[in-house]
Amino acid sequence: MLLRFGTRTFIKSLLIAAGLPAILAAQSPYTLPSYPQNPAGVPSGYNAPVGYGMPIAQPQINNSAPVSAPISVPVSGGAAVPGYSANGFGNGLAPSSIASGMSAPNITAPMGSVQSVPGSSMPNAVPVSGYAGQAAQYQRPSMPTRLVSNATFSDEPTMSTSEAFQSSNDPSGNCQSCGTTGYTGPTMDSGLDYSCNGLPWCDGPSNSGCFASLEALLFFMSKPNVATFGDEASERVVTVNGVTYMFENSLDSSWISNDGAWGQRLDFGNVNQDCGWFVSLWNVKQAQTYSTTGVSFVPDDPSGLMRGFVDGNADGIDDDLDGDNIYGRNGIDLGTFDAGPPPGFIPPLDGQPDAGAPLDQGDMLTWLQTFNTVTSSNKLTLINAELNRLYRVPGHSWSHEIDYYYGIRYMQVKDIYNVTANGGFLGQSVWNAESDNNLIGPQIGMRWSRRTRAVGFSVDGRFFAAYNRQDNDLRGNTASNFAANGAANNPAALTSESFVDGFGNDAFSPTGELRADMILKMSRSWAFKVGYTGLVVGDVSRASPKIVYALPRSSLRDVDSDTTLISHGVNFGLEYNR
Repeated sequence: MLLRFGTRTFIKSLLIAAGLPAILAAQSPYTLPSYPQNPAGVPSGYNAPVGYGMPIAQPQINNSAPVSAPISVPVSGGAAVPGYSANGFGNGLAPSSIASGMSAPNITAPMGSVQSVPGSSMPNAVPVSGYAGQAAQYQRPSMPTRLVSNATFSDEPTMSTSEAFQSSNDPSGNCQSCGTTGYTGPTMDSGLDYSCNGLPWCDGPSNSGCFASLEALLFFMSKPNVATFGDEASERVVTVNGVTYMFENSLDSSWISNDGAWGQRLDFGNVNQDCGWFVSLWNVKQAQTYSTTGVSFVPDDPSGLMRGFVDGNADGIDDDLDGDNIYGRNGIDLGTFDAGPPPGFIPPLDGQPDAGAPLDQGDMLTWLQTFNTVTSSNKLTLINAELNRLYRVPGHSWSHEIDYYYGIRYMQVKDIYNVTANGGFLGQSVWNAESDNNLIGPQIGMRWSRRTRAVGFSVDGRFFAAYNRQDNDLRGNTASNFAANGAANNPAALTSESFVDGFGNDAFSPTGELRADMILKMSRSWAFKVGYTGLVVGDVSRASPKIVYALPRSSLRDVDSDTTLISHGVNFGLEYNR
C-alpha cells in the first residue's frame, strides 16, 4: 500500500518535473501535425487517430473558404457554431448538421475551446476529456459507461458481464472480449488515478478469471430418532428379595444432540468471458460422546442365555426354588439316609440331593444385567465434491450478476454409532453400527450477486438429484470377559459371542442447498467472506436406531433408512480473485 500511494507518487512527480518542458512544447499549437489540404486551402475530410478504442465521428468539410485571421470561438459545454458537425462524444448534445455555403468552418465540441492557428486553415482542437486526437494527453470519460466488444462506449448495460475491468479509469483494463481496436494503441498515461476514489478494489467483476476461497464451516446437524439401549419388548416385572418392580432399560440415545460441527470448504475455478467452471470441496464432522454408570440392560434373549441357578447358602448345591425336592442340576432329595437293614432313605428330607434327576428348570431364574459403565459415541461426517460448468447471464453490469450452472456431485453421509459396556455378566460388550449414504447424481444451480464498492452480496441455490446407495453394517461382541464355567449365581449357558451383520438399500435422495454470503474487500484480489449455508438431504439412513440388542448375537433391522438430514450454519474465510 505504501508503494502504491507513496513511492509511486514521488517517482511520478520526479518524472513530470523532468519532462515538463517537453510536455509544454507538446501543448503548443504549432506542434500540431499537418493535414492534407484541398485546392482551396481547407483540410480535406479525414479520420482522426483512434485513442484507446473509441471511434469518433469526424468533422466533415463543406469546402467553404479558409479562416483568414486568427480567431477564437469559445465553445463551452457543447455550444455549437453552424458549419461543422462532430458526433460521437456522448455528452448528450444534439449533433449539428452541415450547413452548406457558410463562409467559415465551425465545429461542435464536447467541452473546451476551438481556436485557429496563424498560418493554418485548420482549427486546432485543444485536447479535452473524451476527444481522441494525436499527440494529446487525455483520459477515459468518468461517466458511467460499459466497455463493449467492438471497443466503443455505450451507456446501455446490455453487454456481457464477463468483460473483466481493472478500474473504471483504467484505459488498459483487462477486457476479455476486446477486438483489434481495443487497447492496442500506444501506451496510455500511467499517471491516471486507477484507485477508484481511494478504494483500489471497488471495481471489477466477482469471480472473473481464476478465483478461490477457503472457509471454515460451523454446522448444526439434525439428530436421529431416539433409540433404546436394549430391547423394549423384553422389559418385565420382577421380584427381588420380596420387592416387585419393573426392570427396564435405563439408557437411550436421547443424549445425541444437534451440537455444532466444524469443517472446511474449498471452492476454486475460472470464469472466462461468459462461461467457466468451478469445483467445491467440503467436509464437516460432528463427534459426540456420552458416559454413564449403573445402566440397566434388557436384551432380547429367545434362547434363555441369561437364565441360571442360584446357590443362596453357598453350599455348592443349586437351590430348590420350586420346592419339588429337586435341586437344579444336583439331583433329588429322597430324605434322610438310614443304614438299615435294609439301607434306604427315611423322612424327613434333609435338604441334600440323594440321587440323580433330570435338570429342574423350575429352579432357574433370569439374571438381570446391570453394566457398571457405558460409553456411547456418535460420529456424523459429511463429505462433498462437485464439478460444475458455469454460464453468466448477459445484460447486466459487473456489479449485478446472475450465473447458472450444472454439473455432477458426490456426497457421502456417514453415521457411526458405538456403544462399549463394561461390568456384570455381559461385560465387556461392544456394538458398532455404521450407515454409509453414498449420493451421486446431476446438479443444477443459480447464483445472484450484487456488489457495491467494497461490499458484495450473493445468494446461491442448488438442487442435487441424487441416487443413494446405502450400506449398513454392524460389528461387535458380547460378554467377552465372562467366564463360562456354568457356576451357580451366573447365567448357565452364556458364552462370549461375536457378530457381524449388514444389508444395503437403494434410495432417491433429493438434496437442496442454499448459500448466502457477504464479501468485504480487503485489497484488489483478497476479500473476507462470511455467510450462511443450509442443506437438506432426503432419505438418509441413520445407524443408532437400527441395532437389535439380542443374545447370543445382535443384528440390524431396516428402520430409519428414509430420514431427512438438515444441516445449517455459518461459514467464514478468505476469497482470492485474480
